[in-house]
Amino acid sequence: MASRTVTGVRPWGGDPADLVLDGDRVSDVRPAGSAPVEGERIDGAGLLALPGFVDSHAHVDNSWWGKP
Repeated sequence: MASRTVTGVRPWGGDPADLVLDGDRVSDVRPAGSAPVEGERIDGAGLLALPGFVDSHAHVDNSWWGKP
């Protein structure tokens, strides 16, 4: 299957990066703008990149600060 590159996404809300996808797997994560030019390119437009198995629902006011 041809590779695809999703450009300018923010994995886990971090710095912008390019994700190189081979089939249904992420094969490489590179700094934004440094991914190879081959294959299909998809503009990530600065959106967050989270794995599909993550429950991104969170109560930041309690859960992430160690409170019950």
